[in-house]
Amino acid sequence: MKLHFAWVVVLSYYAGIVYAQLKCKDGAKQDIDWGVFYVLPGEQKAYAVSNTAADNWANDKANLTLDDGVLGGLLKPFYDAKDTYNIIAYNDFPPNFRQPSKCSSPAKGLLGYTDNNGWWLTHSIDKWPDMTGTKYEPPPAGGAGLIVCISLPIASMEQWALAINYQDPVVYYFNSVANAATSIANRKELNALTIPAQPVYTPYVKMVIIENIGGAKVHLFGMLPQGNQDIYSSYMAPVMKQSLIAWTKPTATEQLIASKCSTVYKVENVKPDSTITVKDVQIKRDQDTARWVISKKKGANAVKSSLEKGAGAACIEQQKLHELFFAIAPAKLLEACSTSG
Repeated sequence: MKLHFAWVVVLSYYAGIVYAQLKCKDGAKQDIDWGVFYVLPGEQKAYAVSNTAADNWANDKANLTLDDGVLGGLLKPFYDAKDTYNIIAYNDFPPNFRQPSKCSSPAKGLLGYTDNNGWWLTHSIDKWPDMTGTKYEPPPAGGAGLIVCISLPIASMEQWALAINYQDPVVYYFNSVANAATSIANRKELNALTIPAQPVYTPYVKMVIIENIGGAKVHLFGMLPQGNQDIYSSYMAPVMKQSLIAWTKPTATEQLIASKCSTVYKVENVKPDSTITVKDVQIKRDQDTARWVISKKKGANAVKSSLEKGAGAACIEQQKLHELFFAIAPAKLLEACSTSG
């Protein structure tokens, strides 16, 4: 299964002078290799699925406000001991900004680690989190959204950074632990995210395959603005050799790129006026900040302006996860292809 989160890390505990392995957390506060949290509209709660219980959405909603919960359990230790954490945070609408960047990638996320394994949190939430604060603040209640946590071994982080660099992210905060061989400043590809972008020449796309802590493969895609193409139809579908179903979001001034069915591998949109159902909660497109695509076989915005922006995707190979999202986007909700498309 290939599941994309257009733009969707996690922190754990630091005890004394001993660095604990940082990993994602589930609703029961247990370590997990990966977790997907669909934030519900009007709530600071999410339906969750993880590698330890991937058959279905958990019955109990994950409470995002708890200091020791799925997010607080990761971020609170950072606020308590900032100088011990390597952190890179990026968002096209950073905290304390009046408006989002109009020419930047919509990528949003954080990477966090101490001197060993860590986490990557990729999400769709504007103005969050404020890394300059002094305590954990949960995402505010508002629209629906998507948060994905992947526990990463330190051996995968430079390849992760290489792909993220091709997504042209707006890095609004970083911290590199002083005098550590594993610090951001001492790792070439990670450090590249914290300095002015260097010239890149064709090809303007990048795909890397990394493994999470549990050994599951994660495909990372990036396309720089110079690529000037839709990442789904021109790159992801041909590379993965699979047709895709896309839940993407038009804006007030832009139209969604139409479903594309004239190529070997199709990209079909979920109709923008559709209402999807996550477990037992209905979500309208205008309520949802999430953007995702799945393989049709049983983030980046796909709007016209995204051809002028960086784009990217993270794809998890997990059959049960695919089935859950496949059920969200049944055939009756798909946009028909035009006769010319």
